[in-house]
Amino acid sequence: MQDSKKKIILDAAVSVLTEKGAAHTSMNDIIRASGVSKGGVYHYFSSKDELLVGVIENFQEEHINYVELFPDDNLSAYEKMKFLISGHKELLDQMGKHNLLFLDLFAQSARIPRLKETFNKSYTYFHGLISALVGQGIQDRVFKDETDPASFASGLIGIFDGIGAGYMVAPEAVSYPDHAVNAALYMLEGIRST
Repeated sequence: MQDSKKKIILDAAVSVLTEKGAAHTSMNDIIRASGVSKGGVYHYFSSKDELLVGVIENFQEEHINYVELFPDDNLSAYEKMKFLISGHKELLDQMGKHNLLFLDLFAQSARIPRLKETFNKSYTYFHGLISALVGQGIQDRVFKDETDPASFASGLIGIFDGIGAGYMVAPEAVSYPDHAVNAALYMLEGIRST
């Protein structure tokens, strides 16, 4: 991670954004919460939009970029997919903890090109990874020939996003990430060759 002052600002931003929402948070709110001078905050983030991008990039840097996707390259495509779905509990717990914030920023990305680009980078990476695994599984005959890798990848990502949204509005009915992991594993079993 960058220097400690930038980390203080980003942590304060996460706290304020989670409490107030992106639309109702101002740079002054974040400046006050961080305890960093106005000039200090603007040294790192020239605008609120840049700060929102910084929040997502920081999460990716701390949690996603360093996750070990597969414990062993010699696993079959099915085993790799299963691990990708269920082998990252700590990451999924962090995502659940910040679910409201992610959904809020995801909605903001429709109007903030740089934020959309940041989300796109992550989505495209995981979509491509999942599609490639499914393609490999089809080639190795562990997945059904008629499986469309891109559709499966979109559906798998949609399970986590959709159940995450359900958790936000009905936490008493939705156990996140458990329901998402289980639903994704059911979906995986549906493309497995018999």
